[in-house]
Amino acid sequence: MPTIFELIKTRKLREKFEKLIDVVEDINDEYLPFEIREIHISGSVLRTSEARDVDVSVHAFEVEDVNEEWQSFMKALRENKWKILKLVDEYREEIYPERVNFQDFIYWYADELTDLGLEPFWIEEWLPMFRLEDFTGAAVPWDVRGSMPTLIQRKICSQMHCGSLELHVIYYAKGKRPHNEFFLEIPSVPVWDHEKGILEISEETLKEHFLKELKRLIELSQGILSGNIDVFAYMPARYLMKNREDNFFLTKLFRDALLKEAENLRELLKIYNRIDPELITIQELRSINSKLRNSQKHIEHLGIVWEATVKAWDEVMREPPRHAVWLSEKYRSRTLEELIFRVVSRRVTSSYPRIIKTKDVKKIFNEMGLLKSEE
Repeated sequence: MPTIFELIKTRKLREKFEKLIDVVEDINDEYLPFEIREIHISGSVLRTSEARDVDVSVHAFEVEDVNEEWQSFMKALRENKWKILKLVDEYREEIYPERVNFQDFIYWYADELTDLGLEPFWIEEWLPMFRLEDFTGAAVPWDVRGSMPTLIQRKICSQMHCGSLELHVIYYAKGKRPHNEFFLEIPSVPVWDHEKGILEISEETLKEHFLKELKRLIELSQGILSGNIDVFAYMPARYLMKNREDNFFLTKLFRDALLKEAENLRELLKIYNRIDPELITIQELRSINSKLRNSQKHIEHLGIVWEATVKAWDEVMREPPRHAVWLSEKYRSRTLEELIFRVVSRRVTSSYPRIIKTKDVKKIFNEMGLLKSEE
């Protein structure tokens, strides 16, 4: 039976996943209030060799023997919050950084933090998982943010570059399944266990996963087509499908393309609703699920790019000419089409970094005929 390393076809992603396992095993050897017990993967990496990243869910459990000390540590942070922020101000004045690097602050002010009553071990090992915004952005003045999934993700990514890993942490406080955990609803395959190591994946396990994934993809498709979907990234597409009164030329252009893709998705559903789970093969499921997901992503991308394109067009056309000149210099653009493309690309990849890439934007601009000069 294969392991995850036989299923991941891209060498770069295999190496990334191998590094993740090494990091997780090292983390589990440390004195921490959590232990990572399972790693699961899902998404396109199980379906195609063209996957750009790996969807990973890390299942971490509270370590009761350490939790009492962790609570003492959190109490000390809350009680000394304003004193710590005062030290940060001193750090700013002395070092003159443009942006506070919290890790550097901890290094330079370790003695002062110890004087506040924080244990040296806490300062060296636990405090680096926090950021300045955990102190300044808490919901109430006396609190310090300490979301365990966020801290665990930071801990992992401080020891490796997580770039091509879509990393989600599921935390089991007191060993209990978390309520309303979105990522537990996404079908996934366990590939590593803290006691067994790397797991073999049977054909039965893989087929069961793809059937669950198909069911979820069908439900998501139905939500997209009915407009009954609350996923943030689909909001622009939902607006385009529902609102037929906006007749701005760019809106009409994108709406036509989106409705065409929606019809394609509707036809795919008609076919896939008739499959026989007993007779269908793993390879057929891979193909079916990929086609459904690609159609969904195209609809999602069309909506995102439409919204940003209309805003960029409005900005360029309505502002004084000198603003367009400034934008052209900033984005090194020679034509209006190139300027709009670069503005849109920069903004959507910044707003939706895990959802859309520059090449996705370029593909849509070419599809819409908005980059004719680059063809």
